Amino acid sequence: MLLRVEIPGVEAKDLDVEVTQDAVSIAGEHRYEKHSQSKAKVHSEFRYGNFTRVIPLPTKVQNQQVKADLKDGILILTLPKLEQEQSKVFKVNLGQSQSAIASIEAGNGNTNPI
Repeated sequence: MLLRVEIPGVEAKDLDVEVTQDAVSIAGEHRYEKHSQSKAKVHSEFRYGNFTRVIPLPTKVQNQQVKADLKDGILILTLPKLEQEQSKVFKVNLGQSQSAIASIEAGNGNTNPI
């Protein structure tokens, strides 16, 4: 499964990505600084802010084998799916069921035979 997240202007050192089997948590900090200077004035802009996002996953993943890539402001997580346990099939022992029916038919139970 691939998860793509746009995070423009955030460097890898400012990100904290945690993956459980059920969700991905992404936390980080935006840092933006702009300086312009002319002969008569200096103009500076600063913008800082923390963010956190938790994304629930539609299926369980193998959180220990996640691969991440951050390029041009896009974080791509490769999340291998957890192999689901195949549905278990149980064999019913009919020998015990037959002896219970014979006991009921012999008159030891209160149910009429069908």
